[in-house]
Amino acid sequence: MLFPIVSMGCGGVMFTDVKLYCNEDVEQHLIAEDQDCDGLLTADDCDDYDSDSTSLALDKDCDWVITADDCDDNNKQVAASSIDFNCDGFYDIEVVQAGDLYTCALDKKGESQCWGRTKEDKTAPPTDNFVTIAAGAAHSCGIDPSGEIQCWGRNYYGESSPPKGQFKHVSVGGYHSCAIDKNANVQCWGYDYYDQSTPPSGSFVQISIGEDHSCAINTDSAIVCWGRNYYGESIPPSGEFVQVSSGGHHSCGIKKDGSVQCWGNNKSGQSTPLDNVFVQVSAGKHHTCGIDQSSTVRCWGDEKYGKSSPPVSFRAWRGGKLP
Repeated sequence: MLFPIVSMGCGGVMFTDVKLYCNEDVEQHLIAEDQDCDGLLTADDCDDYDSDSTSLALDKDCDWVITADDCDDNNKQVAASSIDFNCDGFYDIEVVQAGDLYTCALDKKGESQCWGRTKEDKTAPPTDNFVTIAAGAAHSCGIDPSGEIQCWGRNYYGESSPPKGQFKHVSVGGYHSCAIDKNANVQCWGYDYYDQSTPPSGSFVQISIGEDHSCAINTDSAIVCWGRNYYGESIPPSGEFVQVSSGGHHSCGIKKDGSVQCWGNNKSGQSTPLDNVFVQVSAGKHHTCGIDQSSTVRCWGDEKYGKSSPPVSFRAWRGGKLP
């Protein structure tokens, strides 16, 4: 009987004259499950690249995207980080995005459905599955399981003709769209009269598109904006932020302490936030809403049609997120 000789290095195990290596071809009798060669053959042991470490842990779905919210989609082929917004282990949720006169949503299987005004095919999404979607004025975009973007709806200025490549985040505005690719760079397409589709260089972690301007958070947690600046909507405050949302002609961001700062058009009070501690914020055209730390939705700005007065009993659902 032959007994295996255990090696301390990445070489793994040897049987007589056949050496078994990790992360190679199993048909060659080589160990392929151990991505970081530390001797643990488990589905989620794939991302520390340290053969001296036996901890299991950072990249739960083994897609090599190590981010705070990429933790539970259980699909190593998907690099987009949008299934579990708060990493609480619940990924069977629905994503809803409201555009102008229409709405799109993802069901639990990743299938998209849209309803509302049918003009320009904005309520006719592709039949493919998506891991996230974004709705704009009259067009929408989604990231499919391969990381590629597909768009549908109005395409007057090429806003529904995305570039090729793999992306992690996408956001849609009036006549333009922007996305963060797998290398953390921003790419934009569509209308560019105000340079809203000409992003700055740098590495970014989150992006939000307004009507004619765009804002994103870079890897230093600072907000950078570009595009139209008629109301100062492209001049963000300094400081470290964890989320940004761009509306019609204003934007709001959440700082690390949970406070909200807004800039840009404030004719309706949409850029004068409440003093609560918030976990999510969403800027509209003339009003803004956010979820505070008690999971209560609070709004400020224009009150026409009651859009800044959410029901008293309304609370955010677990795992949910405002667009």
